[in-house]
Formats: sequence, C-alpha cells, structure tokens
Amino acid sequence: MHPLRVQIEDCDQPFELESVGYFVRKLPKEPQKNIVYQAYVLFSERFKLRGGKIKNLRLTLEKNMPIGSGLGSSACSIVAALVALNKFHDEPFSKMELLEMMGELEGRISGSIHYDNVAPCYLGGLQNRSVISASRYLSSMNGIGYLLTLALRFQPQRLVQFYRKITLAKI
Repeated sequence: MHPLRVQIEDCDQPFELESVGYFVRKLPKEPQKNIVYQAYVLFSERFKLRGGKIKNLRLTLEKNMPIGSGLGSSACSIVAALVALNKFHDEPFSKMELLEMMGELEGRISGSIHYDNVAPCYLGGLQNRSVISASRYLSSMNGIGYLLTLALRFQPQRLVQFYRKITLAKI
C-alpha cells in the first residue's frame, strides 16, 4: 500500500475524479472541494493561457495518509496531482512554474500562499522559498556561490546550500 498515489488515464469525459484508499471517507464529498480537483482546475487554466488543450482524463487519488494530521497529506496530494498532470500533458511547465502553482494551492488550504510543505515534498530535503528564488538567480548569473538559510522548524540545524552541492551543518 502506498501512502498516496495519483494515477491519470485517458477517458471519454473531460474530467473524472475518483478517490480510493483508507482515508477516502475523510475527503470532501463534493469534488470541487477536493484539493486534487482544484489542482486540475488551476493546471487547466494556466495551460489554456499558453494555448494548450487539456486532454480528457480520469484522475484517481489513492489516499492512505491521515488527513489533518500534520503529516503533509494535502501537500503530497497537490504535488502528486500537478506532477502527474504535467507529465500527462508532455511537461508544458517547468519545475519553478509547478512549484508556484503548488504554493498557491497549499495557500488555499492554510489561508496564505506558502511553500514549507510542498517544496520539500516536490524538491526533497529542507527547503526555503528564498533559497529557491536565490538559486534561480545564481543559476541565471552562472555564478558559484552559497546560500545560508535558517531552517526555522528544525533549529539548531542550519542548511548550508552550496550551488550544486548541499551540506547539512550543525551550528
């Protein structure tokens, strides 16, 4: 059994959402209130702005993580849905564009846009939004540098990220 899985396949209808798994009974009954449905809507809107055509699809969410437990099940659902939708549509969005959408969707649940759950889920490890932006900036400069950010939730650790190399250091 997987903690969470999203599967996408072709279908005859424009969009179908199926929810299965141990914790499915705790998901909203109305599909429009499900964060995976909202991920589909946001992806579709952004893709259409680029002139893309959304394929008919059936999205199956297998939810075996406790909901509302603080384990990041909503972040996992958001990340899995957007990554699957992006792959199904031949990857029209970059990692950074997907991450922006992920933060927006996480904000719908928590009340403000943030990346502290979706970024580590998507990119791995400890992440900080300012690091992601600065990494993009350094990359565009072809510079070599390092970024130091305090991992607030994991004190007293500090994450020292060398461009192209990550080292964890206790301070």
